[in-house]
Amino acid sequence: AKGVDVAETVYQFEKNNVAKSNVIKREILFENDLWIYTLQTEIAEAFKKPFFPILLGRSSDLATVLKVSEVEIEERDELESLRGTIVPFEKDILLPAPMQALPIYFSDQIPRRSQKVKPFFLLDSGYQQVSPLCKPGAFDPEKKNEVFWHED
Repeated sequence: AKGVDVAETVYQFEKNNVAKSNVIKREILFENDLWIYTLQTEIAEAFKKPFFPILLGRSSDLATVLKVSEVEIEERDELESLRGTIVPFEKDILLPAPMQALPIYFSDQIPRRSQKVKPFFLLDSGYQQVSPLCKPGAFDPEKKNEVFWHED
């Protein structure tokens, strides 16, 4: 589900370091599921005992790992029904979908800074793909979901 928090308070600092509060509207999501597929055991194991809190965006968007498990997937040379995922913008990938520049990775210093940013197509859960994407991926028969393999 999603809703709008109409009373989120943010603090704006002026030149003389005086903080001024302001109320903004912010879209919030409830009861979300995120499935991460990886072929690297080390990455999967890291989710069992994360070193840092897991966040979905902002520091107040905390997430919990419910399960880390091995799943059987079917390899695909072409993807026909991607949805609920992001796909990198590349010269040979053109999708009729919104785009957003997203960080690829961050520094390990505080405050963390994005080290590399790339544009991505944002495919929501109701996305209807127009034509097949000739890129390698997989199909999860349990979730009935196609998976785009990201190389970075």
